[in-house]
Amino acid sequence: MPHSSGGGSRSGGSFSGSSSSFGSSGSSGNSVSRGPRISNEYRPGYHRYVYYHNNMPMYFYSSRDITERDTRLNKGGLIMRGAMILVGIILLVIFAGSWFHSPQKLPLNYDTEIRILDQADVLSDADEALLQNTFTEFQAETGITPALLSVMPDDWQSHYNDFSRFAYESYVNLFTDESHWLFCYSGDASSEFDDWQWEGMQGNDTDHVLTEKQTDAFNENVQKYLYARNRYTVGEAFSQGLQELMPEAMKPSFQPNSDDAFSVLAFLFVLVIGPALNIVSEFKNVRAMQGKAGAVRCPTDEGSVKEDTCAYCGGIYVHGLHLQCPHCGAPVQASPNG
Repeated sequence: MPHSSGGGSRSGGSFSGSSSSFGSSGSSGNSVSRGPRISNEYRPGYHRYVYYHNNMPMYFYSSRDITERDTRLNKGGLIMRGAMILVGIILLVIFAGSWFHSPQKLPLNYDTEIRILDQADVLSDADEALLQNTFTEFQAETGITPALLSVMPDDWQSHYNDFSRFAYESYVNLFTDESHWLFCYSGDASSEFDDWQWEGMQGNDTDHVLTEKQTDAFNENVQKYLYARNRYTVGEAFSQGLQELMPEAMKPSFQPNSDDAFSVLAFLFVLVIGPALNIVSEFKNVRAMQGKAGAVRCPTDEGSVKEDTCAYCGGIYVHGLHLQCPHCGAPVQASPNG
């Protein structure tokens, strides 16, 4: 069925047409990184750990106990998050694909007679000739057949609550196809204050050619020319609007749908950005844990650490933590100080 392409009025300015939108998206949570938080200095709630490298103790602080699992990549988690990213990318490609607009001329297999119905007598003979030529040119370019119907305000106000409903019923009464673009104009040129208004009604097939951005630009141009009534007639306003639209009408374009912004952001965050950040965090944690597989919690979290020297290899280790030297495996000698 036809739908509004927008329009305007003397008192209210121009407005956009109606549009449809995709459904809302669902949501899904992301697992957080499983690794502990690591620091080189003490923080409240962190505990001090030690591991050994080149016969020397290496200290760090961790938000929780260190396990062997913390030092390895969680392959199952990486696969799951990778799958989420892949699904997210596929869905985003589907969305983005619907935004690429490649117009194709409509087949002229319907009633393509040009109709200019000036019931309000707002068009001169020159206007009608100009519109006939412009409408024919636009039809040849796009396959869409424009039409114009002008009426006096009294012709519709006694039967309809709003002009949009009148324009809709005018379309379905005049045409049995979805390939016309009807411009309805209401005005009384003899009135001291002609509170004119107009609205476009386009068949659904025209959506394959015209984008919302293009019809919005057309509306603004026609409204601008109708306001400048000292320089443009009603016929010239619609003709000029179509002339400025034609160079752009058949060009391929990328037209993101603003109504889909929330869905796209949700997919992007839940299925792409979130899992990707998790993967980065996983690798950072594992890298931070390299060499710490045998880390042992120190007796104290703050202050200095008492250290002993192995009598066999000269390696240094934390006092009171080991029965064997962590460097060479020799038995730890009892310290005379305990």
